[in-house]
Amino acid sequence: MDFRTGEVDAAAMTFGLSLDAAALGHFFKVEPPIAARLASAISGTATTIILTSNTLTNTTIYLEREAIRLGGTATPSGGNYSYSCTRGVLGTQAQAHDSGVNDDTAVYSALPLSTLAGRIVEFFRVPTSGDYDDESARWMGRLRAVEWAADGERGGTVTLRVDSALQSLKGTKIYRNPWRGRVADVRQNQDTDHAFWVLVIEAQGTVEPASASNSTVLIDDYAAFRLESVALPTSPTEIGRAPIGLMEPLAGAVFPLDAPEIGAEIREIFTSDALAPSGVRLSNEAGILALQLLLTTENGGNHATYDLGHRQIAGSVPASLVDISAFLDWNERVKAFPFDAFHVGHDSADPLDLFDTLQRRILQPFAASLIQGANGKISVASLADAVPYGTANTLLQSALVRGVLPKVQTPLFDTVDRVAVLYNDRPVVGPDRITAVDVRKSQRAPFGEHDTLELDLRAVTTRPLAAEIAQRFVQRFHLPIPVLSLSAVRSAEDLWIGQAVAVTLEHVPNAGARGVTAGVFLVVGRQEDLTPEAHALALDLLFVGQAASTSYIAPSARVSAVSGSGPSYTLTVEANAYTDPDYGPLGLDAAGFTSGDVAQLCDEFGAVRDASVNIGTVSGSSIPITNCAVTPAVGDVLRVAAYTGAATAQKTTWAFIADASDTLGSDPAKEYTTA
Repeated sequence: MDFRTGEVDAAAMTFGLSLDAAALGHFFKVEPPIAARLASAISGTATTIILTSNTLTNTTIYLEREAIRLGGTATPSGGNYSYSCTRGVLGTQAQAHDSGVNDDTAVYSALPLSTLAGRIVEFFRVPTSGDYDDESARWMGRLRAVEWAADGERGGTVTLRVDSALQSLKGTKIYRNPWRGRVADVRQNQDTDHAFWVLVIEAQGTVEPASASNSTVLIDDYAAFRLESVALPTSPTEIGRAPIGLMEPLAGAVFPLDAPEIGAEIREIFTSDALAPSGVRLSNEAGILALQLLLTTENGGNHATYDLGHRQIAGSVPASLVDISAFLDWNERVKAFPFDAFHVGHDSADPLDLFDTLQRRILQPFAASLIQGANGKISVASLADAVPYGTANTLLQSALVRGVLPKVQTPLFDTVDRVAVLYNDRPVVGPDRITAVDVRKSQRAPFGEHDTLELDLRAVTTRPLAAEIAQRFVQRFHLPIPVLSLSAVRSAEDLWIGQAVAVTLEHVPNAGARGVTAGVFLVVGRQEDLTPEAHALALDLLFVGQAASTSYIAPSARVSAVSGSGPSYTLTVEANAYTDPDYGPLGLDAAGFTSGDVAQLCDEFGAVRDASVNIGTVSGSSIPITNCAVTPAVGDVLRVAAYTGAATAQKTTWAFIADASDTLGSDPAKEYTTA
């Protein structure tokens, strides 16, 4: 994985299975017979299904790509039979099914081979000392190929070749066959306040738009418009009329003075622009937008929140393959950069590669990447240079690293001295451009060597935000980042790509010396081999730590109630005056304090009332304090004591403000260096 260029390798897995003759039939027998047919259409959430047979009680059936578990009763219903059912079992996705003459209504009681390709394959680990209740999913992917080899003693050996969930994204297209039309005629009209054009629109083909009455359309070489309460035609013989002059062009485009040309192509596009109709508008938050493109399906039902149900932008990745919480956490970090100009289909009618769209247009500008994360799900990782609060993973030579000495390489030319950013994309007009240059590095580079990186930030509309992104890249990549490669034992198997870890190894060079202690590294490569002989794990780690110590913003809590009498009190504090309950390591303000801490009690304006109170055992939002010389009041603020009075654990965890002589008591202040 390369955060600089946005390149990421998506691996595959090979599983060798020894199966008896009966089990082999799951992969090689002929298509099973049809057990029944769907008699009535069902939605993606229906819990009752009507079939043409009454012999399928308490069985699992397969309808298209969905597995459905039927109940124990078949109730007659108009010549057919009604069953209660559980939808989307065996890791399949519940979806709507139609029952027309041209629809696939075949119901199977065994897995049909015609739907085997792309089935989800999960790899579980079950401890030898445990049972199936202790199993954990380690990896998942989608079946690509099956191979069989004869075995004289058993039915044979089957090899399953499985693409990772991430690999399955590559080649997936969105914006396939959007609604298209053309301008058949242009007429002038007016009302009491406006003069405007009325377009006579003719459909090209029979493709339906995403919405029956609200759409966003682009007229080639003209402008993009919102059509509200205007039904686009869906056949060449049908005519639609759209008074475009009453609608404001999208994405900041200037309204054209002349009418569009007769014969100009019109196509439906999708955008995050605030003026787009709400039913077809994409999110302007990067993480939510990524989830929409991944989880949207043609019929809806893949995810209650992020499946928009629009065929034209359907990535159709099963929700079970996506680490939704990871995308939501990442979204909290980047939503200060709104994507108000993300468009699909505005610059070409050609299909878009889903993987490339996610990676280049959404993630790379923030030094983030799609990854195959823990338990095999599609996730997102950012270039981080600090171990997350509350974790203390350390790679130790004696415990986790195998006998082979680690290797360190420094890619000298993988640096950046110039970053060009495209931003503020507007249909027809195109994007603006800004460039940031590291002048000193450019002057020091070999003659003729300039490392320019271009970022696609067209979805961001403001120049200051684009400039900030460009400066971040120049700052972070103006020097090469060393890569540590090592072989680890099985105990390190919970280290995943995108995870920051503290590394202590005696043979790793560090600033001209040998040995690194608690250096911050980021896992960017991971290869795991499981064979009957060994369990091997190879890791690649970036030496990202830019500070000798990692500190976090210290906690605070606002008093909402007081009980007890001096010098000991119990403070009830507000739950989330300083924390976000949905994001970050602290779900409550009080969670930042622990028994043995030393704190200051301040009034609501920050004036210190007592510089040193002792913290007892914290429970929920209740914080007991002792050695308090004043009577706490509602509205007071509890915060970490000054450095000289803080407990040792606090000194090594929290960031403190240096005094006038740039020291923390007798300890020199720690500089955060970037050079």
